[in-house]
Amino acid sequence: MTSENDMALSHAEYWDEYYSKSDGAAPTHEWFRSFGDLEQFFRTNFFDADGLTPSDKPLILNLDSGDSVIPVELASRGYQRQLCVDFSRWHL
Repeated sequence: MTSENDMALSHAEYWDEYYSKSDGAAPTHEWFRSFGDLEQFFRTNFFDADGLTPSDKPLILNLDSGDSVIPVELASRGYQRQLCVDFSRWHL
């Protein structure tokens, strides 16, 4: 990406356009990494970390969550206290 493209990521209009291309058959979901790509990171920093296991009931903030399935994957592993935030009007 160019720096101009990088700057576009900071505008809700970019994400509105991005998410408008989802038709159900071809969901947009993960713009950064998939859950599978991040699973080892989650294992090290959440699943196996003292004070951050599901029984500890940590509050997780998912920034720019869009239509990501990562919050669903975390919930299926017992992380029920999550707040998902996105500035794209597409998900309001």
